[in-house]
Amino acid sequence: MFREKIKVLDCTVRDGGLINNYHFKDDFVKAIYRATCDSGIDIMEIGKKLCVSDEYTREKYGKWNFCDEDDMKYIVDSYECESPPMLAV
Repeated sequence: MFREKIKVLDCTVRDGGLINNYHFKDDFVKAIYRATCDSGIDIMEIGKKLCVSDEYTREKYGKWNFCDEDDMKYIVDSYECESPPMLAV
């Protein structure tokens, strides 16, 4: 009845990254994306989009902390989704 008004958001990668500094393997993020697609979740927060600096590097703080277009495209292109979620960073 109210489903069209309710939006479901998955923040597994974004919030989970607080525990492991966003050092997720690509296969893990792909699996989360696949599950998000298959379950009909509306929005997936895939990470954060911070700026790399000398002290704040992808190597130290994980690539999903600096989510760039190529990273997101790689995940989305890995699975054909009939009704893909909106990706938020």
